[in-house]
Parts: sequence; structure tokens; C-alpha cells
Amino acid sequence: MPYRYPTVAIVLVLLAACGGVGTEPPTPTPTATRPPASAPRQAATAGGATSPPATRPTAGGPASPAATRPPPPPPPALRRQGPPTPRAVGTATPALTQTVRGEMGRCQARLPEQFRQEGRAWRVGDEAAVTLSSAPTPGLGVVDVEAVSGPVVDRVRGEVGDFRETGRTRAGPDRLRIRFTGTLRDQPGRGLIYERQFDQAICVLVLAAAEGQWPHYEPLFERIIASLQPAP
Repeated sequence: MPYRYPTVAIVLVLLAACGGVGTEPPTPTPTATRPPASAPRQAATAGGATSPPATRPTAGGPASPAATRPPPPPPPALRRQGPPTPRAVGTATPALTQTVRGEMGRCQARLPEQFRQEGRAWRVGDEAAVTLSSAPTPGLGVVDVEAVSGPVVDRVRGEVGDFRETGRTRAGPDRLRIRFTGTLRDQPGRGLIYERQFDQAICVLVLAAAEGQWPHYEPLFERIIASLQPAP
């Protein structure tokens, strides 16, 4: 009688040839990948989804990428290179820091440092100018300064174009103010001649400013007049 293989053994052999019973191929283990360094970090949300990077809100709506950038530096022409050079001094109250003397050395006055000497005058560019001169008195005692003001006015007339006297004011026999208009360095202006006697000398201040600058310089001119005195 021939030998018969058991039925169960035959079935197992067939299943093994077909890949096995109820088994699945092994699943490969996933490897974690790191995002590029330049990519913005994203926050994980429920379900594995990601959200974009948060931006800080500003007044009136969400901030745009351009709003978060720092402002560009100013161009070189607009950058401050140091303190500005002082020009007009009549708009402030500058200190009278320098002492100047007239041509003959008999009189002196005090001026702000912005007035720079040019010849026989002290100037602030084309804005203002001051001159100081003196003359001996003819004899002793108080002299009527108006009686000897002719040569002073003639000298100023020779230096100021279109000179025109506009008024005189006396403050006693030893003091006189003469106001004038004219052309100063090719531009219209106005000025004041101030004469005062000190013992044996008559001191003469001539103060002038461009037409648009006179209201600013006039208070300063009064302080310069108050500083006038005989030289020691």
C-alpha cells in the first residue's frame, strides 16, 4: 500500500511557497529630516499641520514684513558733521567776550566773538558791522558833540553808498545818536552813529546791519553802546 503524505503537511508547504499565512512585509523605519537652517521655524498644530510664523501686530492692522525692517541710514550729505558755524548773533543773547579799541586807542567797547576784524571794522559776514573811532576834544570841559559831528558824518557818508540821515536824538550835551540808511556791501541796510564824550576824547561807534537783520541786531547794538568807555 503506497505511503500518503498527511494533508496538513501538504497545505503548509503550499502556503510557505506563496509567502506565508497572514503575514505582512516589514515596514521600513522612517528617518527624521531636519529643515534647512534658513527656513522659518513653524509651530505644530493639532493633526500634525503646521502654521506660518507669527508676526507682531501694529496699530491699524498686522505688521508687514517691510515695517519690521530697520530704517536705512541717512545719506552722507544729511549726516551731522559737527556743531554749525555761528552766523547771526542778534537772534540770541551772545556774551560780549572781546574788547576792541578805536584807531587812536582812546576808547574801547566789547563785542561778541562772532564779530571778526576786517580792516578797521568788525563784521559778521554781510549781516552786520561795527567800527570804533575817537577824536580829541577841542579844549577842556564838556563839548557839544553835535557841534563837532560834521567830520564824523562826512566819514560815514564816504563809506556807505546812498547815505541818507534819517534822524538825530540828543541825550545831553555829551551824547548824540544819528540814524541813517544806505547801501552796505551792495545791499540795503541801516545804521546808527553814536557819539559820546569821555573827558578829553569823543568816542564814536558806528553800528550797521543789513535791512532784514536790523531788528535782530538792534538789541545787541544797545548792549555794545552800553559797554563803551574810555580806554585805561
